[in-house]
Amino acid sequence: MKQIILVITLLLNYLIYGQSEVTKFIKNINYTKIILDESEKATFRSGTSEFVDFYPATIKNLKTDDSIVGLKITTLYDITGDSFSAALTGQKNIKHLENAFMDLKEISELVIFFESYIIPNIDIDLKKKNSTIYIFDSEELIIRYVISRATGKTKELFEVQIKNSEYPDKYFWTKSQVKKIPEVVETLKYIINSSK
Repeated sequence: MKQIILVITLLLNYLIYGQSEVTKFIKNINYTKIILDESEKATFRSGTSEFVDFYPATIKNLKTDDSIVGLKITTLYDITGDSFSAALTGQKNIKHLENAFMDLKEISELVIFFESYIIPNIDIDLKKKNSTIYIFDSEELIIRYVISRATGKTKELFEVQIKNSEYPDKYFWTKSQVKKIPEVVETLKYIINSSK
């Protein structure tokens, strides 16, 4: 029964959420070469060994020599719930690895989103109790930046969620690495400039 529900969930996710031009390109070729530029990668890590990597990627059709440039997002996160509950129940933390891609148009839009709305708001101190959520929605990915003040201190969260995930309620998030968002922008600009 669980397998049937999983298959239905995956099918619905596939039908509901789109695919980037990069993913469409990959799915239409048999012999693929994916080159990830490790020197320009931006990485966010959490305190529980979770991470999200943003890689400049060149995808090549080995038969025709056609290629496309994009961004590969790889994320590893815990799917067992919080580690405290897992420890109490004796359950081991189970990590799940997922990938998504963005094409050049989405990358350009993400640069605008970060530079116009996120980077200017990093480290702001909310004076009253409220929350603000900034959301970037691409074909395969949702990025959220959350600023909130429920108590005496302003908190910031950076969240990355893969849309067609097997675990739609689980995703990567970090509080401690919000200041690294400008590194992602540099990676995105590198991709844009290298594609010209």
